[in-house]
Amino acid sequence: MDNQELKNEQREREYMEIAHIPSVWFNKADSLLMCSNFLQETTCVDSKLEDKNPLKYRFHSIVLMLRGMALECLLKGALIKGGTKICEGGKLKGKYRTHNLLGFTKELKMETTKEEDRVLKYLEEWMQVARYPISPKYDQLDNI
Repeated sequence: MDNQELKNEQREREYMEIAHIPSVWFNKADSLLMCSNFLQETTCVDSKLEDKNPLKYRFHSIVLMLRGMALECLLKGALIKGGTKICEGGKLKGKYRTHNLLGFTKELKMETTKEEDRVLKYLEEWMQVARYPISPKYDQLDNI
C-alpha cells in the first residue's frame, strides 16, 4: 500500500469516527439555529411576512432552510445516539443523504400530529427551494 492509499484510509477512518459522534451533529444543529436566529433578528424577518419589506422576503426562505437543516442534524444525531450507523464506506448511506425530516422522526418512533407532519414537510421543501434562485421544479411550493 502506498503513502496516498494509507492517507485515504486514515481519512476515511477519521470521517467514520466523527460521523457517528452525536454531539458533533447536535453542535452543528446549534450553530445552524444560531445563524438562523441571527439572520432573523438582523433582517427583521418574521413568520407572518405582513410587512412588504423586500428584505424580509429575501431572507425568509434562508431562515427556514437553516432551521430545517438544524432539525435534520438534531434528528440524525438522535438516530446516531440510538445506535444507528448513518455512514458506510466513508460516506452517508442512501436515505441519510436526504432531508427527509418526517422519515427521520418516524424512524425515531416519534409521535407527531398532522400539524407537526405538515411543518416537517414544509421545512423539507424550503431546505430544497431556498438554496437556489428558483425552485428545482416550477410547482414545488404549490402544496405547502
